[in-house]
Amino acid sequence: MADDIAKLTARIDRLESALGRVPGGGVTDPPPDPWPWPHWPYPRPWPWPPRWPFPWPDPLPPGPIIDPAPFDVSQFTRPQLELALEQIKSQRVKLDAQEKAISAQLKNVK
Repeated sequence: MADDIAKLTARIDRLESALGRVPGGGVTDPPPDPWPWPHWPYPRPWPWPPRWPFPWPDPLPPGPIIDPAPFDVSQFTRPQLELALEQIKSQRVKLDAQEKAISAQLKNVK
């Protein structure tokens, strides 16, 4: 136990001496401000709740929800088309299995 404490003390001394050689003193508490006042538009402490510093409202309104464009299958080769069909079949099998499991669980829930 005393040997462990001596090793720990020696290790802490080595860390302190290494940090003493770092320019600026190494680790500080509290850490230095990465955006000191005049480089950041807000004085410290920050206003709460934080506001977006631009003229549009905060948060920005969502954009329109657009459905993705359909695949252009006219450019697919025969192997690519066959692979697409196999992927659809495998997804259908997976979804059917999920539907059966959910239906069975619904019967048990009642």
